[in-house]
Amino acid sequence: MSNLRNQRLLIKELENVRVQKNFEIITEVLGDQAMSKFDWNFISFLIADTTTNLKIPHGLNFKPLDLIATQISGNLVFNYSLFDDKFLDVTSIGACMFRGLIGRHRENNE
Repeated sequence: MSNLRNQRLLIKELENVRVQKNFEIITEVLGDQAMSKFDWNFISFLIADTTTNLKIPHGLNFKPLDLIATQISGNLVFNYSLFDDKFLDVTSIGACMFRGLIGRHRENNE
C-alpha cells in the first residue's frame, strides 16, 4: 500500500469537468484567501516536566490570537489570556511536546 501523505490530487485527471472546476476553485480559495490572511510563525517546543505559566518566545511582534496544532503530545494548556507580543504562556502536567502555527488571522480591514 502506498503512503497517502506523498500522493497529490491530480485534478486534471478527473473525468468530470465540473468536479475538476470545483477542485480548482477550492484549491484557489484555500491557498489564496485563507493562508494569505494569516500572519503566522511555525513553533516547536518540548517541556520536560510539570510546569505552570511557562513563557515560550514566539518570534512575532504582536499578540497571537490563533493557534493551529500540527502535532501535540502530553497534557498541555495554552493560557491565551496571558499571551503577549513576545511570549506564549503554557501550563503542562508532565512532559509534553508541541508543533504548530501561532499567529493571527487578519480580518478584511486589518
